[in-house]
Amino acid sequence: MVDRYFKAETSALDAEGYFDTGDLASIDDAGNLTICGRSKDLIKSGGEWINPAEIEDIVGRHPAVGLAAVIARPDAKWGERPVLIVEPRQGLSVDAQMLLEFLRGRSPAGGFPTRSCGLRPCRSPRRGR
Repeated sequence: MVDRYFKAETSALDAEGYFDTGDLASIDDAGNLTICGRSKDLIKSGGEWINPAEIEDIVGRHPAVGLAAVIARPDAKWGERPVLIVEPRQGLSVDAQMLLEFLRGRSPAGGFPTRSCGLRPCRSPRRGR
């Protein structure tokens, strides 16, 4: 799975070998995993508080974006920086420059993600199970 942040030299695993994403989740009797929130909802970057949900909401309005998530990445200078993870809609593609242009003027400058990661579209489980 994951043992470090992209291009990081040190491990991001805790003492027990887990990668702490900060996500809150549950697993039902059928083995379905449901992400239901975050243990820490804000990212503190250089003394400013960044709301990931705000960025996710803005990016999620882009017509090519299917799903968007913003997570915190440790940063030596700022403490934390936001990282944008995007799954494009089926048959469409997105790139970092396109999304940054879309965010410009809609999100505070300090909240701009400095890194992004694209995911291939995947089949989502049916809701309500």
